Amino acid sequence: MALIPLNVSQCTFFTPDPEEPVGFYISLIPPTLIVLLTLGWAKAILFAVGYTLINNFFDIVVSPCYLGKGLDLSTIVTFLAVVFWAWILGPIGAFLALPLTVMVKTLLLEPFPETQLLAQLMGAGFPSENPTSVTIRENNSGGE
Repeated sequence: MALIPLNVSQCTFFTPDPEEPVGFYISLIPPTLIVLLTLGWAKAILFAVGYTLINNFFDIVVSPCYLGKGLDLSTIVTFLAVVFWAWILGPIGAFLALPLTVMVKTLLLEPFPETQLLAQLMGAGFPSENPTSVTIRENNSGGE
């Protein structure tokens, strides 16, 4: 019985809305109703507040750290990228912030020697197993 509301909660969590993350609020309804019907108002309110606090903690603190490591971006760059791209493109920029930042880093900063330092500063500080930048070596052999 408990699996049905949890599955509904999981499916509705990712409802896209450019203005506001409405999927989170929709996903909060089924488990809160179960707690309300089984345990009462006080525990339902406590559950909803706890659910919200835990979700916000993971969205604000934990997700940027792990996303930054996986995408080879430092945590501060992930925060600044969301602010910057949301300022440039509006709410959709917040959703596209990390893909756009990785694209800029990979395509515009890493390939060129002049900007490789900036690309390294944006990185998470972990040695990359598969380097994305290509180093071109000149062949200085004596022939033509």
